[in-house]
Amino acid sequence: SAALGLAARAPADERATALLTRAPGGERQPVLVQLYGESCAACRAMQPIIDGLAGECSAHGVLVRQIEIREPLGRSLVAQHQVVGVPTFLVLDREGSLVRKLVGVQTEASLKDAVSGLATTPCRAARRASPVEAVTSC
Repeated sequence: SAALGLAARAPADERATALLTRAPGGERQPVLVQLYGESCAACRAMQPIIDGLAGECSAHGVLVRQIEIREPLGRSLVAQHQVVGVPTFLVLDREGSLVRKLVGVQTEASLKDAVSGLATTPCRAARRASPVEAVTSC
């Protein structure tokens, strides 16, 4: 039955979700995930925006992660969320549920808008940017 199929997949999905939403202190937080490809020029062009969001949004309770699609975690997310192109951005709540999916090059404003309902306060410029944490495997 479908319930058995979901139960069989649950442990891997739960591990991936826990990895994505776990902050350095151990608590779970909402997360903006960029799925990218190493040879993707559009993905590289997004890097300055992602770096800025990492600093701005982390102070407001939203994690920013970058995951390469050929890594095990990337392959899992591509299949789970039916990703057909990169860059793709997934906005997950603290439980790991998909809130929004954006495909292609995005503006800083569109990414901030995508996470705005999950942030403790709106993401605005922070004095010090923290680096993006790359998650490569689960």
